[in-house]
Order: sequence, then C-alpha cells, then structure tokens
Amino acid sequence: YRHMFVPTLDRGKLATDVNGRPYPGMFNQLSHFDLEAGTREDWYPGPAATFQDPVYFTKSADAPEHDGYLIATLNWPLERRSELVILDTLDLAHGPLARLRLPVRMRLGIHATWFDGAEIPTWR
Repeated sequence: YRHMFVPTLDRGKLATDVNGRPYPGMFNQLSHFDLEAGTREDWYPGPAATFQDPVYFTKSADAPEHDGYLIATLNWPLERRSELVILDTLDLAHGPLARLRLPVRMRLGIHATWFDGAEIPTWR
C-alpha cells in the first residue's frame, strides 16, 4: 500500500498542568503518510485529546487507494468524555466531517484492522 493513516504523537503539542508538566501523552493527532511521495498531513484536535486506532472505509469500490473516510475514537481524558470523529482522507487537515459524542467514556486500547471486503468470503 502507498497510503497509511495512523494516530501519531506531536510532543510539541502536549497539554501541561499548572506546573508545566505534560499530561500523559498518547497519540494526539491523526496522520496520513504517502509513502511514495514522502509527504505527511496531520489533524490535531486540540490539547489533552488522544486517539484510538482509526478505521478506514473506501468511498467506493473503484475509488483510489487513499480516497475514503477515517472513523476514530477521540478521547478527552480531562473532560472524561469520548467521541467518534469522521474525516475525509483527501482533506485530513481540515478536520472532521462529523463528530458524534458518545454517551459513555471509552477506555483506551481499541485497535483496528482494515480488510478489503472483497477478500473476505460472505458470512452465512
């Protein structure tokens, strides 16, 4: 694959407490790496936010490899809340197309894997 979508850590954007100590930093932004072109695009949601693994969905069966949507769980630990964010992979830096606030706070540790549905036999 040429394109990779992953949560990353920008240490320069970590939130700090009143004494200037950084809060425990996890992945505070989503990144798109074009491995062939050597480029990178990021979306940073704001201080003290942390991402779980995003899931990629292609826009259509004939869409280019990187033309799809990312759905990710975004945690706000200091506010004790979580939300799902949906982003267009062609304009990741623009931020979410939609934000869905979850009725409960999600724990850290959700991991994702993407499979092309055409490669998985029909479930019966």
